[in-house]
This record gives sequence, C-alpha cells and structure tokens, in this order.
Amino acid sequence: MINIAIPALYGVTLDRIKRVSFVDVAQLPVSPIPPPPPAEALGLITWDMLPLVRYTPATPLQAFVQMSNPSGEARWYVIGYYFLDLNGIALAEGYIEFLCGDIRLNAFRLPPIAEAVEPAHFSLEFSSNENDRVFGLRMLLSEMVGNSAVVIQETSRVETLLASKSTYNRLQQSSLMNTVVGVAMVTFIASVSMKIFASA
Repeated sequence: MINIAIPALYGVTLDRIKRVSFVDVAQLPVSPIPPPPPAEALGLITWDMLPLVRYTPATPLQAFVQMSNPSGEARWYVIGYYFLDLNGIALAEGYIEFLCGDIRLNAFRLPPIAEAVEPAHFSLEFSSNENDRVFGLRMLLSEMVGNSAVVIQETSRVETLLASKSTYNRLQQSSLMNTVVGVAMVTFIASVSMKIFASA
C-alpha cells in the first residue's frame, strides 16, 4: 500500500487550476508503458529522487517535483501515480490531488516555458508499507470537457524502486559489474587500436 500526502502546488495561478472528474478513470494502462521520447516535447516532469533507494517500510520519503510545458501553447495536465511490484503488476494507481491555497485541484494549465514566471512544482511526501515496490509519477496531457478531463497521452514519467537491502545490494553489484565490464571493454578496444596504429 502506498500513502501519499496532499501536496501544495506552486507556480500555477488560480485562473489555471481546476478540480475535475475523469471521463474514464480506467484510462491508464494496468502496467505502465513508458511514452516515446518525442512525447516529452508536450510536457516534462522531473524530480530529485534516485532511481534506486534502499527502503525501510513505512519510512516517509520526500521528493521535489517540477513540471514544464516545452510546447508552444498552454496545455492542461494531470499528474498520475502508480505503484508496481517487481513483476510490473500495478498494485495501485490514480491521480495526485493538490492544494493551491485553500483550493483542492487535480488539473492545471501550464503556459509554454518561455512565458512561465516560475516552474510549476510541488514537494511530495509518500511512504509504502512494503519494499521492493516501484513508485512513479506520470505527466498526463489532458483535454477539458466542461468539468471533466480526458487524458490524451502520457508525456513523461519519473520513478524509483523502493528496494529491500538484498534487492538493493544485488542491483548495486550488478551495476558495478556492468561498469567494470564496460571499462574493461574500452581499455581492450583502446589497446587493440593502438597496436593497429603502431603496426601501420
């Protein structure tokens, strides 16, 4: 189970926020599939979490999240979250609800980066009752239909693996081994190249 505190949203003016219902709450795929890289041109989300965190269940974590609109026109967005097991099975998913002053909202309109006074951002506090789970956020381009939102597409995502000690150590060792093999290959190729040039 994932626990998410309602964050305050900054960098978005009151005339650019809405509390909406969703035309179809099952619009998100069960097992998230990353959007193609060109989609980031329609909306970009970033955060300061590492992709791999050694995690103790029920420990609150805090992430600083920024959203921007790299396109040339103002667009509406919602932020979705997902919580997966190590097999990619969705255990929970939904939409982040924000506070802007005293107003609760779940959709916001971002101007193009060139027109933004400051980046839209929030600090998100979350925790999980279990480890070896993936927690992620998705920036979702939306279209407003009255007081409802239709998700058009996912533009970008961020995620972190809340790893147990054994999973963390295994993945760190695997990463270290890949680095060692990579350095060895570069060294080998460099020495072969030098021998070829020396014999030429």
